[in-house]
Amino acid sequence: MNILDLCFPRNCPVCGGPSDREGRFVCSGCLDRLVMVPPDDGTAAALEFDGIARRLILDFKLRSRLYLKADLADFLEGAAIARYDVARVDAIVPMPLTLLHRFLRGYNQSRLLARELARRLGRTCLEGALKRKGSPRRQSGLDRKARLKNAIGTFSVPERAIPRVRSRTILLVDDIHTTGATLAAAAEALKSAGAREVWPLALARRGL
Repeated sequence: MNILDLCFPRNCPVCGGPSDREGRFVCSGCLDRLVMVPPDDGTAAALEFDGIARRLILDFKLRSRLYLKADLADFLEGAAIARYDVARVDAIVPMPLTLLHRFLRGYNQSRLLARELARRLGRTCLEGALKRKGSPRRQSGLDRKARLKNAIGTFSVPERAIPRVRSRTILLVDDIHTTGATLAAAAEALKSAGAREVWPLALARRGL
């Protein structure tokens, strides 16, 4: 335990007890209760979006509990290393928010996670590489077919970002994977702009 932890004790946001993990808030007991997505599952996500994981992610995403960034980035980093040859990654791109969500929330949770992951992997975070066009119908409540249709044409790569995307292997970071429609549409936009490969990675997955 370092001097900061002694002066400013970290309490676990799940159970309320003191965290026994240096530099992290979630205690080891609550950490053990999280359900991980197996690396060979076929879905590029770190956690199952239920129980403790759901609470932590929504606290970070909707309730400005930004101090959870390091805890959540641990899972993303582990999933990236388990699923991909991260040495081949040239840059990391966060999923952009709609203008309305950026205004209401004041921050982009995927961007914060992508920045942290890029720092840990020693890669560039291309924060302006994707632009979300318009305000399509919300994905929540739609089935997989409707989500796929709704996501078509949602993303574009700004002209100024194309040289930074072209011929590069991109790790595309999102917070929650449901059907993969949004990630697929964003990946298609990056590929259309010349990206060599686009590897999706979500913090958690949830069913419809």
